[in-house]
Order: sequence, then C-alpha cells, then structure tokens
Amino acid sequence: MAKVFHVLTPEQKETFLRDNSYHPESLDNEGFIHFSKADQIDSVIQNFYSCHEKLILWRIAENKLEEKLVYEPPLEAPSSGILFPHYYQSLDYRYVEKAFTLAKKNGKFILPSNLLE
Repeated sequence: MAKVFHVLTPEQKETFLRDNSYHPESLDNEGFIHFSKADQIDSVIQNFYSCHEKLILWRIAENKLEEKLVYEPPLEAPSSGILFPHYYQSLDYRYVEKAFTLAKKNGKFILPSNLLE
C-alpha cells in the first residue's frame, strides 16, 4: 500500500491540529495540504525546512485520502515533470498511521530507517 508523508514543525502541529482535524495555512492560501512521496521527503526538508532544528513527519496510507488526493506539479515549477500529492481538505488526524520526530545530526535531518514499515 502506497504511503504519503507530510512534514511539519512542532509549532505547526500545535497551532493547526484541533479536535483531530489538521487545517494548515496552505489549505487556506493554496487550497491544499502539501504531501510528499517517500523519495521526495529529503529534498522537501532540505529545501523548505533546513532552518528548523526539529520536525515531525506524518505517514499516511494513500488510500485513506482517496478522491481528495491529487498528484500535481509544484506551484513554483509547473513544467518540472515532478508530481507531488496535494490533499484538498482538512486532514483527519486519525489517518496518521505513524508520526516520526526528526532531529538534525551533523547539520542535516536524518530520515528514520523504518519510514515505510
């Protein structure tokens, strides 16, 4: 079963998770929640979260998100040929099957070895 991942800071979790529903700013500003496939996580973290010291990574079974999950090119590179999963509604926190806490080692975030298990 395919997995998708969402990267967030501990502060974002505290701010945007209410009553088992996650509704980040991107949902209001862009219309969707950003997700990544397993092979995209490292570049997303390095490009958008490198200034943070601690992150949370949520793993969700793709089939839980069904019709509201759409694979699209990034807004900043529409002709890149790369597709990211975008989720077009608030996320029910019960869909998060695993949450990983990521910390930096030697200045870089290390992904857990059991990411897909």
